[in-house]
Amino acid sequence: MVAAAAAAAAALLHLLAFASLAHAADPYAFFDWDVSYITASPLGVPQQVISVNKKFPGPIVNITTNYNVVVNVLNSLDEPLLITWDGIQQRKNCWQDGVLGTNCPIPPGITVNNRAVISVPFDTPDGDFTLFIGDWYKKNHMDLRKMLDDGKELGMPDGVLMNGKGPYRYNDSLVPDGIECETINVEPGKTYRFRVHNVGVSTSLNFRIQNHNLALVETEGSYTMKQISLIWTSMFVNESLWKRVTGVAILHYSNSKGKASGPLPDPPNDVYDKTFSMNQARSIRMNVSTGAARPNPQGPYTLNNLHAVNRMDYGEWSENSRGTYNKWDGVSRCTTQVFPGAWTAVLLSLDSPGFWNVRTENLDTWYLGQETYIRVLDPQGGYNVTEMVAPDNILYCGLLKDKQKAQKPHASSSSAVPSATLNGYLLAVMVLLVATAFVVE
Repeated sequence: MVAAAAAAAAALLHLLAFASLAHAADPYAFFDWDVSYITASPLGVPQQVISVNKKFPGPIVNITTNYNVVVNVLNSLDEPLLITWDGIQQRKNCWQDGVLGTNCPIPPGITVNNRAVISVPFDTPDGDFTLFIGDWYKKNHMDLRKMLDDGKELGMPDGVLMNGKGPYRYNDSLVPDGIECETINVEPGKTYRFRVHNVGVSTSLNFRIQNHNLALVETEGSYTMKQISLIWTSMFVNESLWKRVTGVAILHYSNSKGKASGPLPDPPNDVYDKTFSMNQARSIRMNVSTGAARPNPQGPYTLNNLHAVNRMDYGEWSENSRGTYNKWDGVSRCTTQVFPGAWTAVLLSLDSPGFWNVRTENLDTWYLGQETYIRVLDPQGGYNVTEMVAPDNILYCGLLKDKQKAQKPHASSSSAVPSATLNGYLLAVMVLLVATAFVVE
């Protein structure tokens, strides 16, 4: 996830990132991002949200493997900002990881396309949609942060958004009138790929489309053995209490003449049947008969990628659990789930020199300190032998703040202040992740 943290507010940052290890001959893509506050009403109540170029959610950066990506970020907030990316592997380059304690501000996440020369283990879709789904609170991020500082829990979210929009009014008592919902326009008889991202704070979500089968074909850059998965709701919660935490959008066919109707598809009953979701997670396996979705010439997996051994179970882990590990086609991921009352085994490949952050992706517990740092030494000894060099435009903060060159504030918003401190690094959430891809058949 993307969390705000350590940076001099109101600074213009010139950032160079790589979607894999790019070479000089590879194309360059340039982007200017102005991060500022705007007022939006995703659940019908006006509130302050963080935008990119006055858009909420921010714009999608659509580039291809091995592109050189140059991003100029103007922080027009009134507090420090740090942008990180999940699912984009930072091999031997912790300088671009974007986590407080490792970096001051670095580039945002991106969506990476497959090169035409890379075969895919499924038919080319007729269209491609990006879906950002996540829980949402009507309080702004500063109020939520104060609740955590005061020892309070965030509590149940006020709703679920899709691409920054509230739910379709499927229930008059739960969804007020006047809320804008997301609509996806499709043609009958065609196949579409959906890149689904959970960009929320702490709620696990179950994604479904009424009267459609979904085939899971890729997750975080790894093609999977095609898995058929039978609207999104919260998981592992009391459904009667969490009914409002349901996001509903419209899949609109070109030949449709009326409004969407019928009941929402039933969710897995995780409260009484905890095996359904776990068995579904266990079934996700890498397709070892095809190339990777995004081949990376930088070499093996890095520490900021978890190689899921694809074994999880309820109860306590024991030595005998080792015999149940999937050692052949486990899916490589940067994030994996741990179910309530259960364990998950992962393999970390410590082959990427640098200083790496390992953390929970629940932003409330991450903010409260559920994280650790691992320093991976260069196997050849010393510094900058195989690890990439710190970029010339690196920003300094904390104990090294005296090394930072002065920057002239030039924010677009009058609310920005150049003297922002590093207190409380969960300052904003701006999630731009590599997707889990589903194909609708």
